[in-house]
Amino acid sequence: YVPQPVVRSNLSTIISLTSPLFPSLSQHAPPLRSQLTLYGALLHALDRPHLEAQGLRQAFMTIVQLTLDPRPKVRKKAAEVVKDVLATPPFPLAKHPYAEKVAEWVKAALVEIGAGGIPKFKGKKADNEGSEAAIHLLAFLRPVLPTLPAEVSIFSAIENDPCSSKQSLSLITSSLLLLPRLGNPYLSQSAYSILSDLLTLSMDDPTVNLQSHMSDLLKVILSSPPLRSDPTLTAAWASVLGSTMLAYHQANEEECASELGKVWKAVWNLLDAQ
Repeated sequence: YVPQPVVRSNLSTIISLTSPLFPSLSQHAPPLRSQLTLYGALLHALDRPHLEAQGLRQAFMTIVQLTLDPRPKVRKKAAEVVKDVLATPPFPLAKHPYAEKVAEWVKAALVEIGAGGIPKFKGKKADNEGSEAAIHLLAFLRPVLPTLPAEVSIFSAIENDPCSSKQSLSLITSSLLLLPRLGNPYLSQSAYSILSDLLTLSMDDPTVNLQSHMSDLLKVILSSPPLRSDPTLTAAWASVLGSTMLAYHQANEEECASELGKVWKAVWNLLDAQ
């Protein structure tokens, strides 16, 4: 409830006194949630120049990492703070300056989980940790997806690589399609649903440069079908395939038409198995 100008003028003091508390509060959920609430209010009070204050970005990334915390209330509060911050960038910016870093974190976490590991920031290990971390990550990703920078979040170039946009897109798509292999039905449906969201976003937002990579994306999806014995997952996968073809048709009608036979064969194989 402190006026924003007062918060800004005392920013360095606030950060120096509160940011070192994150490690000591990590084992105590109630005060940790209060710390998250404090930083949510703090970040909303800042203009663009203040966001580069020493220690602030590091504190924000600590909050981002807590979106995978095994404790539901802590995880929910951290996700709310990140979502609200990214959704209200300082005027006149269209995207928040921290959005790029969040997108890079999401990509790294997806790659590590899909490869059979877990993000090191997740917390204590458990037998089903990989699936749980992936579910938490996708639950966090869906509401923040529209706030991430189109060319950086899901479709960004790998630094210093002129061909990296295509590689990054294939990497993220492949990572999402690997998640169903963890054997969790809810996770599998969530992964397919996120892919559909990405494709819809590419059709609705002209700044999302997805259309130029539709051929590669379609190949990745066709090469990763679910087991035909699972009707729920096959329906979700077929929905992703349909969304891909809609986006492909919008981007390039002739190329899309040339792939129709291959896609129809893949869908027919699923129908034939039911």
